[in-house]
Amino acid sequence: MNKITVSLDVIIKNKNVIVSSLNVAKAFNRRHTHILRSIEDIKRDWTFS
Repeated sequence: MNKITVSLDVIIKNKNVIVSSLNVAKAFNRRHTHILRSIEDIKRDWTFS
């Protein structure tokens, strides 16, 4: 199994972990637009739960 080490700048605010979508895209070698789309999909799914 391959091991991946990722370093992200994380902020903890009101017991929530916050990370920049730009940093996520860079860390996982993905397009920022795809990360944003995934975030919107998750937000939409949470709205209907």
